[in-house]
Amino acid sequence: MFKILGAGPDVKALAAEIRRLSHELSAALAVNESLRSALAVFEAENATLSERVRDLESRLKINSRNSSKPPSSDGPSVDRPKHPGGGQRPKRQRGGQPGHASTARTPIRP
Repeated sequence: MFKILGAGPDVKALAAEIRRLSHELSAALAVNESLRSALAVFEAENATLSERVRDLESRLKINSRNSSKPPSSDGPSVDRPKHPGGGQRPKRQRGGQPGHASTARTPIRP
């Protein structure tokens, strides 16, 4: 590195400390470089996985209403209309209307 002529013990100690710190700095720079290369690998993998997630999310949004898929291919979590045509429930209930005489069969005794 450099030569110290006539240096006292304090200067020699400082020179030794400078050499030690110089070695520490080179080791830290080597670690820093390896971490930067690992970061580049992780960033590339992150970009690939992000693209895959976007693709899979777009495929999840496809159902029989917005594509040519049949309704049977929709999963069980898809909300389907409860009434034919998806309209509102009719005002009258199913079966005989109020005031209509019953025509139920008589039960048979066992």
